[in-house]
Amino acid sequence: MKRYNNTLTRYFFFLLAFALLSGSCTKDIEFKGKVTKPLLVVNSIADTDSPIWAHVSQSRFTLGKIAPIPDIEHAVVSVYVNGVFKEKLLHKGSGLYKGDYHPLPSDEVRIEVSAPQFDKIEGTTVLPNLAKLEVAKFTTAEKDSSIGKVLEVNMRLVLSDDPQQENYYFIKLLKKNYNEHGFMYENYVRFKLKDVLENKQITAGEEMYSDLFGSEGGSLTIENIFTDELVNGKEIGIHFLFHEPLSESDKWTQKIEYEVQIAQMSRDLFLYIMSADKASQNEGSPLVEPVQIHSNMSNGVGILGSYTVRKIARSVTLQ
Repeated sequence: MKRYNNTLTRYFFFLLAFALLSGSCTKDIEFKGKVTKPLLVVNSIADTDSPIWAHVSQSRFTLGKIAPIPDIEHAVVSVYVNGVFKEKLLHKGSGLYKGDYHPLPSDEVRIEVSAPQFDKIEGTTVLPNLAKLEVAKFTTAEKDSSIGKVLEVNMRLVLSDDPQQENYYFIKLLKKNYNEHGFMYENYVRFKLKDVLENKQITAGEEMYSDLFGSEGGSLTIENIFTDELVNGKEIGIHFLFHEPLSESDKWTQKIEYEVQIAQMSRDLFLYIMSADKASQNEGSPLVEPVQIHSNMSNGVGILGSYTVRKIARSVTLQ
């Protein structure tokens, strides 16, 4: 009889706990804090390959209604270079503003943004100098392989790190194919950054990966980003080995160009990318504390980052 009562008691408490927990899931809690005023959000990445641009939107209250973040289409976006006014960016739609000026290495770029009903915000970045990169070796040789005749391409570069400053790098490898009519297509080639830093020979694969930045900085990838913490003041060997088929079926490709891109980033851009990547990994997890994304915009939110790219290209003709 006692065992029956204990079982019945446990069952009763289980139902009671379930009812309490179920009720708590639907209980509305009134927010008694202060609803923050929307801020201007400006995202811009300056580089030497393209004119300056900026995307302008507004922040959204954390506990507010889930909805698309509004773009700001009536902002005044002013660009200053080395302390001198350079241009006003023109709105091209969807909150995107573009200009004509291509910044140069060591330029100090400041962007000021104002819009009705918002506080004016601004951000500053200094474009890094070009990385010191040289070709140490570039050779080609025909060889036999399991897939038939191949052209073995050996490309070795040396990156010299400046010990007097803290540097932030990314490396990309672009492969371009041509036929008798000219350019056909290009791929970014995947490789292991660990092998680069350990000065190992790299046999690059044919997998494509997304560019570091998509259109106007839309997408991010961190797999080829590194700091000079482990290579400070040293020379970094970058050694690629390619095998290009020479069979009749591959004759539609007559020339291949390999372009190695080494870029130096501003510290703000590096911190923004790393924090944004970490935040995206934790998104939707209730057990992880939210990650604060790095910003260098005063009186607002966003990033004005910069990078400069050193490109070295070599090509081979397939016979």
